[in-house]
Amino acid sequence: MIYAGAAVNWFGIKVNQFTAARSWHSDPGLRQAVTLAAISPTRNLYQNKNNMKQALTFLLIMSFIYCGRKNIDLKAEQESIVKCWSDWDAKSKAGDPAYYWTDDVIIMGPGAPTIKGKEEFLEMFSSMQKIPGFNMAWDKEPSSIEISKDGQMAYLFAKNKVTMTDSTGAANSLTNQVLQIWNKDKDGNWRAAVSVMYPDAQAK
Repeated sequence: MIYAGAAVNWFGIKVNQFTAARSWHSDPGLRQAVTLAAISPTRNLYQNKNNMKQALTFLLIMSFIYCGRKNIDLKAEQESIVKCWSDWDAKSKAGDPAYYWTDDVIIMGPGAPTIKGKEEFLEMFSSMQKIPGFNMAWDKEPSSIEISKDGQMAYLFAKNKVTMTDSTGAANSLTNQVLQIWNKDKDGNWRAAVSVMYPDAQAK
């Protein structure tokens, strides 16, 4: 992004006073030129109070841009997702099995229709509880979590094991690989937006 050209146009400073169309980040000479233009009494900008105010305004905005950058603690964000993941069992037993899904969550599983939204998830969840011998056991925590550089999105891998009882009373199990996409809600809490399950070919 070329900050110099944009700032020059915003504040009416002539392009040829600085080196136009060069990146503020990659050109230390440009940063020095802007700074000297603002503080040196030998410059024309300093002799003109109006232009001086423009240059100072430019430097102030640049300082906000740099100061506004956040260093994302990726490990802390991963731990936050793991905690949310680990809390699901207790939240579910307390009557809120949909707590870590987004309102418009998409859930896809083998041999099942795509679930769209919390309401459909709750209907599915209620139906599953009525299946004889039904149980879905999840990994205690995801096997892998990757966080985006801005700390706003993530994806993870995990497994679950689904068990049901057939008409003869025998228990049948299926192990699934799970891919989930998470993002932060308006309050900064991690929530799962997409969950895709598919049979684990390596599971016995």
